[in-house]
Order: sequence, then structure tokens, then C-alpha cells
Amino acid sequence: MLVFVLANFVATIFLTWTPTFLVNKFDFKLAAAGLSGAAFIQVASALAVPLAGYVADLLAVRGVGGRIVAQAGGLLLGAPFVFLVGSTTSIGALLASMVAFGICKGFYDAGIFASLYDVVPPRSRATAAGLMNTVGWGLGSLGPLLTGWYSDHGPYGGKAENMSHFIAYSASAYVVGGGLLMLAAVFFVRRDFAGGGEKPAGH
Repeated sequence: MLVFVLANFVATIFLTWTPTFLVNKFDFKLAAAGLSGAAFIQVASALAVPLAGYVADLLAVRGVGGRIVAQAGGLLLGAPFVFLVGSTTSIGALLASMVAFGICKGFYDAGIFASLYDVVPPRSRATAAGLMNTVGWGLGSLGPLLTGWYSDHGPYGGKAENMSHFIAYSASAYVVGGGLLMLAAVFFVRRDFAGGGEKPAGH
């Protein structure tokens, strides 16, 4: 659930602020910024999700915690691209980083509830999903608020520069989230496994 908060912290920053960021830093036209802000990340993520889900299921068959490992990989591999989106001054590098970030985001998104259900018994899964959504999106929505505050009050001399740095810094949420998922996969999932009839290797 904490990782869901961290992932949504980053996701809501991009959903809310990407058009403004593209206009202010890269001089995009507003319509192009709105389209690019959604298309490059969200379309890449949507296209990656089916493959990501398939890979996560294959890893789950090979061992308990495989789905969580796939999610962790998405976050850890995605972190450098989040950083690049915030730090690059090249439009080409920006767009490539947005696409790569979207693909990595897809690998996290594909397993959100499948991974949760691996460690929650069937009788409690709807309750767990409700709590996951409430906490994850509720606290994750602080991302846009903090981005706006930092854009106005950061130390880098202007709103565009401050926002750039904050977006780059938000990559740390992906690093922490990926690390927490790896810890969960190594130390907790086998103990808590409640896979509803699945029989991964070694179980």
C-alpha cells in the first residue's frame, strides 16, 4: 500500500502538471502539450500492460512473489527516466524518456491488484482493494500539491526550473518503492502467500 502511494505520487504529478511543464520549459503550444503529456506516457503504459501482465504471470508460476518482482523492476527501471524527464533540456530525450517511463509504469500497473491478491485471502480481497485505492490515491494526490508549492517556493530562480527539479527528484519515490517491493518479495511473500489455488515452484 505504501508503494502504491509512492507510485501514485509520481503518477498524479505527471497527470496534473505535464502540460504546464511542457509549455513553460519547452515552449510547447498548449494543445500540443496537452496531447503530448497524455499520449507519450499513457499510451506507452497502456500498450505495455498486456505484456507486463503476461511476464508477471510467468514469474509467478516460477516462484512466489514473481508478480511483485515484475512490479519492482518496473519502478526501478522507470526511475532514471522520471529523472530524465525532469532534468533534460532536449525535446528528443524528453519524449523518449516519457515513452520509456510509460512502459516501465505499465510493468508496475499491470500487477497492482494481482500482487495484492497473492497475499490476501479471497474473502478479504474487495476490502483490501478498497483500502488500497483509498489510501494509495488519497495520499498519492499530495504529489501535485507539493509540485505546485515547490514551483512557487523552490530555490532555483523560476517556476519552470523549480518544477523541473521537483519532477526529477520524484524519481526517488520510484527507487524507494522498488526497493520496498524487492524486500517484500524476498522476506514476506512466501510467508503470506494466499494465491487461491496457484502452485508456484517450490510451494
